[in-house]
Amino acid sequence: MHPPRRNRAIERAGFGDRLTDWLLTHCPFTALTLLTLLVVGYNLTVPRPVLILVPVVGADIVLNVVRRVRRVRKADVAPAIGPRAVA
Repeated sequence: MHPPRRNRAIERAGFGDRLTDWLLTHCPFTALTLLTLLVVGYNLTVPRPVLILVPVVGADIVLNVVRRVRRVRKADVAPAIGPRAVA
């Protein structure tokens, strides 16, 4: 007996799900703005969508820098005694 073949439609859906999760995790403002432009863009004419996207991408960059700085500070200021330490 041969093993069952993987369904390529499921693989494509999985790729789309992973891409969406990554976009929402790493650049949420850009992902939501692009989605909004795709949905609303047909009914609303936006003459220069780049003027909308540039500040949003900048906001995502600032968000990621702040996240990274907070992560580094949290690692530097690790408590000497953890909450579950026995005295």
